[in-house]
Amino acid sequence: MNPDAGLQPGHHVQREGFFQKLAKERHGRLFRQWLGENGRILDLGCWDGALARHYAAGNDVIGLDLGLAALRLAAQVPGIRAVQAPLSGPLPFPDECFSAAVLADAGEHLPWLALILAEAHRVLRPEGLLVGSVPLASHLPDRRFTYRDFQGLLAARFQLEVFISGEPGAGNTAFRCRKM
Repeated sequence: MNPDAGLQPGHHVQREGFFQKLAKERHGRLFRQWLGENGRILDLGCWDGALARHYAAGNDVIGLDLGLAALRLAAQVPGIRAVQAPLSGPLPFPDECFSAAVLADAGEHLPWLALILAEAHRVLRPEGLLVGSVPLASHLPDRRFTYRDFQGLLAARFQLEVFISGEPGAGNTAFRCRKM
């Protein structure tokens, strides 16, 4: 059985609307501030690299995604190394090899979110950062958790530092937490 089969059909080929682009711009600037420079960053579900382009300069960024077409676009963004791999099992990296991980607008599609958070925890160095975002996703057919559920999953492995809920006009929640 393919665990990736439960993903929303066409997730990577959906056209971004104005509010999605606005959220990416806002989160890109915010994540750049949170992540800084000289880090080794794993972008989980990087899609086409549109968000990672904001924090790629001055960092070593590896963008991980399942969709080959999207990864081809991500590979064109300076500073991003694109790697094709599913998020449904062990990540193809050794323990404690990243200073930060990004999980932006991907977790809400994953039936195995607890697994990917455990894997992010494993590959992060001590006190490493996990930053990301989830949309106001009550309308999504594959929504698997509430914000409260999501905060609980984060709190099981990370110390939550910032949780910015429902940005006006963008409808997304950004978070920053640290490996405990």
